Amino acid sequence: MTLAAVTFLSACSRDTEGDACAPRGKNMLQDLTFSTLSNPRSQREWLSSEHAAGQTFEYSASDGILKIFKTGGEPWFLLTQSPDPATLGGKRITFGAELKLDLQKPTDHAFTPGGGLALLARKGGKVVINSTLDHEPRLGTTEWLPMSITVKIPPGTDTLRVGFLHQAEGTLRVRKPFLKLAAKEDCLD
Repeated sequence: MTLAAVTFLSACSRDTEGDACAPRGKNMLQDLTFSTLSNPRSQREWLSSEHAAGQTFEYSASDGILKIFKTGGEPWFLLTQSPDPATLGGKRITFGAELKLDLQKPTDHAFTPGGGLALLARKGGKVVINSTLDHEPRLGTTEWLPMSITVKIPPGTDTLRVGFLHQAEGTLRVRKPFLKLAAKEDCLD
């Protein structure tokens, strides 16, 4: 993980409902039910990419649940949104969702194995935050689990991307995604 000196990063998988440190305010993400996935690319809120454009992953949404399933040999798939970073510089944000995993470790690549949350921030083309699967669990079979990462966005950040990464064998499910301001500066996960 690459972090700027001014960046604070934490990850948690505990239930934050009723927690004084839980994120507050308006959800800054669009299409919280993944309903635009089948629209023409220019009309989608979530954009997909995968290693070598290999058409190795299938993804769909139904009843507000995103399902990403590996079908072939390429190592990764990413579904992202790019919120406007100009209004977030110097602020702590929390990105999260509920995840349900049915993922096994792949045998054919050296990337961090698993599935879950990914957040990338750049300033002047340089990566200042790279949080990729910085939570547990990221492999195995689970019921629905709340996962989140909290970071402080460095002032002047010009690119911000948040999303869901699949780098394993099996299925990753996602529901209730959010990006909100962190409630307090002194809250630690």
